[in-house]
Amino acid sequence: MKLDQQLQARDLYIYQGKTQEEIAVLLNVSRKTVYNWIKNGQWAEIKLSNHQAPAVVLQDVYNHITEVNKK
Repeated sequence: MKLDQQLQARDLYIYQGKTQEEIAVLLNVSRKTVYNWIKNGQWAEIKLSNHQAPAVVLQDVYNHITEVNKK
């Protein structure tokens, strides 16, 4: 059950943008538990990279289009 809760918490944090407090209440665990899951699983880094990746791809496409238009 703990692993199932941890997987749910991961989805809520990374993909749904829930706070530690919201996740703790939803899953009936302590905020400290959620904090440890986030820290040990490096979820903050994953969340950040998920938000940055589309921007990086879009910028790369924009740069290519700009270069093609210059020719």
